[in-house]
Amino acid sequence: MSCRHPCRSEAVQLISEGRLGWELNWSCDGCGIAADDVNRGPAPECVRGRIIERYGTGQVRVGGSGGQGGRVLKVFRDVFGWSLQDAKRAATELTTTGWRGTHVEASLVAHLLQESGIEANTHDQGCEA
Repeated sequence: MSCRHPCRSEAVQLISEGRLGWELNWSCDGCGIAADDVNRGPAPECVRGRIIERYGTGQVRVGGSGGQGGRVLKVFRDVFGWSLQDAKRAATELTTTGWRGTHVEASLVAHLLQESGIEANTHDQGCEA
């Protein structure tokens, strides 16, 4: 049963134990009900889109041929569970335009690339709104 008052919600991403996670927190001023939806793994596009709209994007770049090879593909597949084709597309972006994701995603990808011996840099793209 709904109290018919609008709910407020906020979506966030986080890194826990080296893995992506996300939360959707919402509350209602009318009836006082509040809840947190906590999940592991990449955020669904509807949540991810809200995060990017509010906070902008982060960009990861690597120099030279450092963005090609199995270590890079492994990072993208481990973080996002992507197919080999999607991971290859992201690896190509790393050395050309730079790969873009949420700030949390970019931070995790850059960190894991650096841990695997690949020099990676992050840049904030700011809010687009």
